[in-house]
Amino acid sequence: MKRKYLTLLLAAGMTLTALTGCGANTASTSQKTTNAAEKETKATQAQTKAPETQASETKAPETKAPETQAPETKAPETKAPETQAPETKAPETQAPATEAPQTQAPESNSPSNTQSEQVKPLPSSVSIDNLSDCTVAASFSNGDITADANGNPEIHMTVYDYELFDAAEISALKAGDVLVIDGQEVTVSSVNNEGDRVDINGGVDGGGVSLVTEEDGTYYETLNSSADVVHNYLTVGDVTLPVAQDFVYNDNVNQQTYQAADLLGKSDSVDFSCSAQNSSVQISGGQIVSVTKIYTP
Repeated sequence: MKRKYLTLLLAAGMTLTALTGCGANTASTSQKTTNAAEKETKATQAQTKAPETQASETKAPETKAPETQAPETKAPETKAPETQAPETKAPETQAPATEAPQTQAPESNSPSNTQSEQVKPLPSSVSIDNLSDCTVAASFSNGDITADANGNPEIHMTVYDYELFDAAEISALKAGDVLVIDGQEVTVSSVNNEGDRVDINGGVDGGGVSLVTEEDGTYYETLNSSADVVHNYLTVGDVTLPVAQDFVYNDNVNQQTYQAADLLGKSDSVDFSCSAQNSSVQISGGQIVSVTKIYTP
């Protein structure tokens, strides 16, 4: 009997133990289920909140869309055409219109053109009709020495002179001026002043004109750029003059002196010829009183 009772007690304890174990398991299972459900609700809540926040975030670009109307309002506000500055500049273009008459300024410089001077040679002191008392350059040959009706020698010669220019006018000569020389008008393009020498338009070496000062300060044309100045003699005219009785011929080339009678008596042996560049003839009282022949290279 006692064994049965003990057996029953053991069986009841085991059953109770089994029941309490299943309850614990059931409780833990239900707890796990509850926790899982809570996680799922939290997840669903998080998911529902995510679209809600996304929905609110998508509203931001929707609010920016009307903000694009700002440049649309600026388009009519383009004040560029309304800038009256170009409109005011249109009347301001009258300034160059006023400057057009001001182009008279260069015309005011045109007096500089009128200020261009014409420089002419001084009047010659040699006149073929008045060779009473002077010294001139002349040329003749032995054949030009003849005897007059009384048997006295006379010489037919060509008389020359060179042009002289005023020193002040030559010193003031400038580009644009006109130099009248050798019967021609030379427009001055350049002037090079070198002391006693003035080269115009490149000088004699450059196809221009070279002037040299005379002892009295006047200028004359030279045909040579070297130290041996050669005058540019121009023909004045031809004349026949008697030889004075006290006539002297000075041949400085051969260091000889001849008298009036030698002109006819020695014309076959002595060369009495002269040129404008190497001789000077002195005239006094309308007669030839001397001829001087110099050496020229």
